[in-house]
Amino acid sequence: MAMQLTQSMYEFQCREQPITKNSIISSVLLFHQKPTISMKKLQIYSKEIYKLLRPKNAKTYIANAISDKDITDMIKFLDLKVSSGKDN
Repeated sequence: MAMQLTQSMYEFQCREQPITKNSIISSVLLFHQKPTISMKKLQIYSKEIYKLLRPKNAKTYIANAISDKDITDMIKFLDLKVSSGKDN
């Protein structure tokens, strides 16, 4: 019984939990397989995830597409290092 309740609560949370721009950007950073990622790739991946979510009517706090400024702000918030270099 407790396991069913836990599973039901988890499913409810997944349906009702809004997605934010920061969660999309953080997910790209988390699941990238290399220790570094180019800004260009980060932008492409984040914007692509956003485009995939739009037709699914997922609950979001996102009023407009992810901008380069959103990505830069998130990188600064996470205290990550930004350096110039080739694409990884």
